[in-house]
Amino acid sequence: MVPGPATTAAATQDPDGSMLVVTDVRVSGHDAFDRLVFEIAGQGDVGWRIEYDDDPRSQGSGDPVSIEGDAVLRIALTHIAYPGDAPAQPRQGPERLRPTDTDVVVEILDDVLFEGRQEFFVGLRDVRPYRVARLDDPQRLVIDIETR
Repeated sequence: MVPGPATTAAATQDPDGSMLVVTDVRVSGHDAFDRLVFEIAGQGDVGWRIEYDDDPRSQGSGDPVSIEGDAVLRIALTHIAYPGDAPAQPRQGPERLRPTDTDVVVEILDDVLFEGRQEFFVGLRDVRPYRVARLDDPQRLVIDIETR
């Protein structure tokens, strides 16, 4: 599990360096937590804002977001380049991920990239504490959501 205290409050980190791109998103279940991994390419450090959202809406349009689960964790990655300006091939995955080996994570929605901010919504069975860390080689944002 990612070290440090778990929280249900908002977590933020400012970006640093050049524009980045999300190249992969993975989710897996572990003994006491579900893990989300966002793989990032580029020379900078990704920024983020992670928070529970009672009324999830798509950025730009403001349209309500439909996602499975009884709680929604919004993950906004910042300093993200549009595909034509990206330093590597952007993620080419499905818009929605529905893992089968997790305890708390029900669904992940890759919403939109708008003005350097790429948002993901994570549908959960309920509100759970989480931990977040940025890892290197390759750069990854890792979020562990407690299952117990």
